[in-house]
Amino acid sequence: MCSLLLLLVVAPAAALRGTPLRATTRLDYDHLYHIGSPVDVFKHCVLTALLRRCTEKASPLTYVETHAGRGLYPFDSEEAATLAEFEDGHHKLRARAAGREKLHADIAAYLAAQRPEEYVGSAALAALALREGDRGVFFERDETCADALTDALSRLGAESTVEVGDGYAGTKKLRVSTRGLVFVDPPYQSGSDTDLIAALCGHLKQYWRAARIAVWYPRGDGADARTERLRHEVLAATGAFDVLDAHLTVPGDASARLRSSGMLLVQPPYGFDDDLESLLPELAELLAPGGSWGVEWLRRG
Repeated sequence: MCSLLLLLVVAPAAALRGTPLRATTRLDYDHLYHIGSPVDVFKHCVLTALLRRCTEKASPLTYVETHAGRGLYPFDSEEAATLAEFEDGHHKLRARAAGREKLHADIAAYLAAQRPEEYVGSAALAALALREGDRGVFFERDETCADALTDALSRLGAESTVEVGDGYAGTKKLRVSTRGLVFVDPPYQSGSDTDLIAALCGHLKQYWRAARIAVWYPRGDGADARTERLRHEVLAATGAFDVLDAHLTVPGDASARLRSSGMLLVQPPYGFDDDLESLLPELAELLAPGGSWGVEWLRRG
């Protein structure tokens, strides 16, 4: 996810840490600024659990990501240091998890996949989880990000396809006969993403019925109306398919950082609601006492 705009105060990196941001100056956004945030941790722990369940069967899996980003993100980059959101997310989780005798398996797997100097994003997590015979297809519109992802996957020893271009359109062009998992993680830069997500879900329902779909979305901070519309449009586009909603919120000043996000899951694996009801309470507790979470069936056949 490399093409979005963020409103920030122009200030030295040290001054920004822990300081509420005010919408005064528009800066070009890159996910490098937000790596390892609590929102990232939620997203990637749920994705880790989903990949675990999707690779339990012996039959091949095709994984597709519509907004793949760079794959690996250095913690010491100037962009990451500007907000240092990883300190409140990934680093805090790792420190608190280290003192536990027993840790949820999916949290442990997420942490085990991370690297000391680089944050492992969704595309890299997926590439590491795929088995011999599985296929990974990663779309990224930004050519610089796509080149970085190609390099990252090569360094990880992963054999996957990186396509430069629109992930919605590219996914629709795929002709796949295997089981699938499609991860949609757009920047929500404009109001068109909801329509594009719904259209993609409708296409997959018709032409790739063996695909499970995971759609990440931001919550709170004025996004409630968009969230409700996204839910409504995905339900309408997917017919009778099961749709599960999961979310996690970390306490804090939502004007300074995104504190809440969710995941819509179309055709989740059997019992995945139970998986999440085991995972999310522990994850919320580790990230910040007082955090909240929820798992809700929007439709269940």
